[in-house]
Amino acid sequence: MLVDALTYKAIAAEIGAELAGARIDRISSPTRDSVFVAAGRGTRRGLLLSASPASARLCLVEAAPATSGLSGGASEPTPFVMLLRKHL
Repeated sequence: MLVDALTYKAIAAEIGAELAGARIDRISSPTRDSVFVAAGRGTRRGLLLSASPASARLCLVEAAPATSGLSGGASEPTPFVMLLRKHL
């Protein structure tokens, strides 16, 4: 899929409109290759970033995805999640 500057601009505008000024509440890793950033004004909505080869995506979601043992979710935070928590 070809992604150009207009696509990036549209994505940034949509995410910026939804999460501008929101405080980051929690960062977790629901699966081995995804990160969920919970942010919002008292809500559990947030940003889901997935690097899965089958379904790479960046999307706004209303609730945190469920972590299951079958999907490879980490019971303790990965070093990458710890780095995000430190800097964000």
